[in-house]
Amino acid sequence: MNTRPSRARVAGWYFPLRVAVAVTAGLVVALVGPSYLAPLVREPHTLVVLSTVLSMIVVATTAWVVLRPVSVFLRALDSALLGLRERDYGLRLVVDRQDELGGLAARFNAVGDALRTERSDLYQKEILL
Repeated sequence: MNTRPSRARVAGWYFPLRVAVAVTAGLVVALVGPSYLAPLVREPHTLVVLSTVLSMIVVATTAWVVLRPVSVFLRALDSALLGLRERDYGLRLVVDRQDELGGLAARFNAVGDALRTERSDLYQKEILL
């Protein structure tokens, strides 16, 4: 029996795990960084500047790590919506998330399926006339 979780099940906890790791890293750098930098720096204001710069780097990296999956999904959704505008109803988004974005992808796919079915029905009626 396969005990590995499916990709869809893993996606449900993967994003919160990334957030937790990133926040923990930021807190560790903010709290522990000054104590490691203090012996290297003689003036207190230099220590503050170095700690601030180091914290800003960690925060920027954390923001990129956390927001990257959302950005990738939004670009895919934008591309798929442009396809719908051009009447390409066969486009589908991969639903591999168990959060709000996964629900949005599933609803997009349902709308595309409904439009494709409606278009097919209209085409069949037109042929019969």
